[in-house]
Amino acid sequence: MIFFTSDMHYGHEKVIKYSKRPFKNCEEMKNEFVARWNKRVKKDNLVYVLGDFSFENYENSKNILSELLGKKILIKGNHDRFSYNQYKSMGFESVFEEVAVKLLGNRIKLSHYPARANIFKRIWSYFFYPKYNRYLERRPILKNCDYLLHGHTHSKIKKQGRMIHVGVDSWNFYPVSLSEIGSLISSRIKISTP
Repeated sequence: MIFFTSDMHYGHEKVIKYSKRPFKNCEEMKNEFVARWNKRVKKDNLVYVLGDFSFENYENSKNILSELLGKKILIKGNHDRFSYNQYKSMGFESVFEEVAVKLLGNRIKLSHYPARANIFKRIWSYFFYPKYNRYLERRPILKNCDYLLHGHTHSKIKKQGRMIHVGVDSWNFYPVSLSEIGSLISSRIKISTP
């Protein structure tokens, strides 16, 4: 089986408040994330981690990764600060900035970031929502792909158009299975978590 997830932010105390996560502290958050991951993912499964894995130091991050079942591939996010070699020695099978895969008969782009808006939305956001323009150069263009799987937003919205958000905040802190992605692809409506 194949799974997707992002934005665990292990060791990031402030994300608990910012994302309204129901944990008292980072240790409780880590323990719950590891338990939920291992409840779904088996040893021979593949998990794409779409960025912002950990704020912990190298050794602590390596220890956390070793607790998580499955083979892990990292798509780097804005908070992933270690080198490619460090992530590989930590236990990730591969490390990418962005990657395209063929799944479910679709060309799917995997990126930490949601897609760039069209020029009119970018101009609007420049004046009314300047935070959106952060990392604009890293946001992929929805070209040569059918769907984009991403993290970064910490939103509860799971699907907007051809973009599917796989962040833990949208999926009750579980990795998302390929079959769940398939259900969203076949759905024509915007889906959010209640």
